[in-house]
Amino acid sequence: METETRTGIVKFWHDLKGYAILIDDETKKEYYTYKKLLAEGETRLVGNEKVQFELKKVNKETPNGHHAINIKSIN
Repeated sequence: METETRTGIVKFWHDLKGYAILIDDETKKEYYTYKKLLAEGETRLVGNEKVQFELKKVNKETPNGHHAINIKSIN
């Protein structure tokens, strides 16, 4: 599994549907993630929250070819 650790902010979190959009601090690209991909102990995210995450290359069609995984708050 190919991963890369990044930092960014939560642009949007939909609590009922359990998905989020993260913006990478360095590249400003948007990455999608889901509640099940949060780091152990994390249960939800909040808009504008500072986070650390890993990028996992996925074989599916996604806007950037990656999903954000193991997301954790670094506020």
